[in-house]
Amino acid sequence: MKFRNLTGVLFLIAAISSLHSQPNFPENGPVYNDQGIPKVYITIDPDSLEMIYNDVESDHEYPATFVFQHSTVQDTVDSIGFRLRGNTSRYSAKKSF
Repeated sequence: MKFRNLTGVLFLIAAISSLHSQPNFPENGPVYNDQGIPKVYITIDPDSLEMIYNDVESDHEYPATFVFQHSTVQDTVDSIGFRLRGNTSRYSAKKSF
């Protein structure tokens, strides 16, 4: 009898908890809107960028500004750390801006 009651209680808990679960495919937020191409702007002092290129092995982070723009969203982070990352990619040719 106890086993039957325990099984019933566990089944009831499982049934109720599934009602509060997250949907399998939640709606895309405004950041992930497919109707436009997002733009990312990074502003850094030219001297800092030159130092990054001259010392590719450095992990020092230089101050920069990050701006994200999309159709309905614009967000700015005024103080970010900017550095090169990667291993072998640090020595590959950099594209001109």
